[in-house]
Amino acid sequence: MTELGIAYDNILVSNFDCDTTVSKNYFAHLTFDFLTIYKPHQASYQPMPMFHNNIWDTPAIARVIAISSSFWQLVEASRPYRLVTFSSHSMSYKTLVDVGFWRRDLIPEDSYIFWQCFNHFNGDYRTHPLFTVVSMDAVLGDSYLGTLIAQYKQKRRWAWGAIQISLVFPAFAKNKKMPVWKKLLYGYRMIEGYYFWATASIMIALLGWLPLIFGGNRFGTTVLALNLPVMTRAIMSIATFFLIFSVYVSLVLLPKRPKEYGRWKSFSMVWQWIFSPIVSSVFGSFPAIDAQTRLMFGKYMEFWVTPKFRKHEVILEKEIVIK
Repeated sequence: MTELGIAYDNILVSNFDCDTTVSKNYFAHLTFDFLTIYKPHQASYQPMPMFHNNIWDTPAIARVIAISSSFWQLVEASRPYRLVTFSSHSMSYKTLVDVGFWRRDLIPEDSYIFWQCFNHFNGDYRTHPLFTVVSMDAVLGDSYLGTLIAQYKQKRRWAWGAIQISLVFPAFAKNKKMPVWKKLLYGYRMIEGYYFWATASIMIALLGWLPLIFGGNRFGTTVLALNLPVMTRAIMSIATFFLIFSVYVSLVLLPKRPKEYGRWKSFSMVWQWIFSPIVSSVFGSFPAIDAQTRLMFGKYMEFWVTPKFRKHEVILEKEIVIK
């Protein structure tokens, strides 16, 4: 019971970054879901994050990264059995008190709070998707190069979340009440996620060339060599279709163009997607490899505050709690 006489069970806490703006129906949606879902105190509530606040002000590469991050969260929301809290989210205050609040000495505390609750409830905890949006700022530095450097550092900080493996697995080992299959399943998903974050785009880019590089003349006489162009064309056609679909979805979700920008800016929202291959490797796999290599050699990172500019106003990304 609080000093105002309000029971902990009746309080919801929303943990937002300071650049987060919520949709008009956010708190109504949150309240309704909390009152209607099964075991509401054993769930975190994750809205759909859109990095749209200053999307028209950012350069093309930063826009592709921001929109791709939003897309990934939409994909994860369609698979709630894999969903883990990310950035801005809400949860029961009673649960928060029971698990000892967020870790103040941990960089990815926004996702680790899920694992704290998951272990506390012996695996009977989940992240419930809220099908409403919260909008945040895309990375925007004081120069083009500064934006790219800041974007890389932000992605590296996110990838530093791999440090949770060293915390979650020992907690699983000590918990005798959690079903073994849940420990194995969720542990595998965690390792799988960070592994493919660091390797997927590189493997996609290189695997098609490896038979030609290492097979030599012998490979040229095989059935696979004869069919490789056909297979590659089919794969690229499918990839192109989904890229076009991604462009369409991004345009649908895009906020209205500010008056200070002309139609050419709208056109740039389409051609910006030619940077997708660069984004997936340079701002996808490389920051993850960087973070995981630092972790492997004990070169621990401190929290780096992401600079974000919005119409000449500096927004420093950090977290606040709204009760």
